[in-house]
Amino acid sequence: MDPDKAGELAISAIELLLCGDISSDDPMIRVMLMPAKVIRDRDKKKHDVKVESSKNKRIAELKLDIIAELHLKGLKQRQIGERLGLSQQTISNRIGIITTEFPYLLQDEELVKQANACKNTSKKLVQTCTNENKLVQNGTGSNEVVQDDEAGTVKEPTENFKPKLTPTGRIAELGF
Repeated sequence: MDPDKAGELAISAIELLLCGDISSDDPMIRVMLMPAKVIRDRDKKKHDVKVESSKNKRIAELKLDIIAELHLKGLKQRQIGERLGLSQQTISNRIGIITTEFPYLLQDEELVKQANACKNTSKKLVQTCTNENKLVQNGTGSNEVVQDDEAGTVKEPTENFKPKLTPTGRIAELGF
């Protein structure tokens, strides 16, 4: 084998092991490393399943899902501890674990649904505020909110679009 090809094969093998893919365009090298790629992909899947299984096992053993649910319902750490037969300090430690390792457990499903709905709505709107926190209409008859830099004037929102702003200038409620 040509020394350049041998070097490219070695580099490609290292890339495959470290990165999971091969950057070489040489079909011969790709064919030679295909079995190694299949084995690597299989082993990666096994590893991912094992990691996910150990996460789920840890969540169940430490009752992290139950603690997160009760925490989302507004119960105090002491109250959660009493319900589960654990100390307040243990609950505090486990909430710390949830926060750092499993933050998705602290997501309220209803709030996530509302946030997704808000994201869909906000894709249709572009919000800008002037110094007085007034919104401007873009003048095309649509309800998109855009900054009217060129004219330098602020137009009041139309009747069918009356957002209420929070003190930070975010849309708090839409009046559709």
